[in-house]
Amino acid sequence: MLWATGRTSPNTEWLPSALLDADGFVPVGADLSVPGHPGLWAVGDVAASDPLRATARNFGAQLAARNIVASLRGRSTRAWRPPSHAQGTVLGPLRDGLLVFLASGRHFRYSLRVYDAVERHFVSRLYYHGIRAK
Repeated sequence: MLWATGRTSPNTEWLPSALLDADGFVPVGADLSVPGHPGLWAVGDVAASDPLRATARNFGAQLAARNIVASLRGRSTRAWRPPSHAQGTVLGPLRDGLLVFLASGRHFRYSLRVYDAVERHFVSRLYYHGIRAK
């Protein structure tokens, strides 16, 4: 089992040090904008949005994009609200299905048939908003 919870070292060596906090992340306000730098926004593994960098996998990019457009139009921005619980990352199925581990340590299994339907329809089309295999 591999826990992928978002606790990471930042990949920000290429950014100016004036943009980084003491831990090497880009500090962000509630709306994911970078304080003191109008027009600059950060999400994902570089943003100091929350300890688990939840903006990387919980629609932080969509919120930042919405807030950028709102800012350009002179409208109010929305605040980022990190989830109240940690979530892991699914890496792929086993030969006999997919084991899903919950934060509580409990797990359940999907058959390969169910996994194929879930992966194809939910993950690819809904969660990732239509990424297509080429």
